[in-house]
Amino acid sequence: MIFKRNRASKLDEYQDVSGGWRWRVLAPNGKIVCEGGESYHNRGDMKKGQRSTLNALVRWAVFGR
Repeated sequence: MIFKRNRASKLDEYQDVSGGWRWRVLAPNGKIVCEGGESYHNRGDMKKGQRSTLNALVRWAVFGR
């Protein structure tokens, strides 16, 4: 039996045209599933916001809160 490997979502971090840092989660088909709503001045702050948002989504998905 042959199993197809499922493609996973991709976490995309990038700099916008103004030089600010942004992030988004892309589905395997390339569509945006989730994205940060603001531009960050430095990458470290972007990572903190990203972690906070994704942790909240996981808590909501698991615990319904």
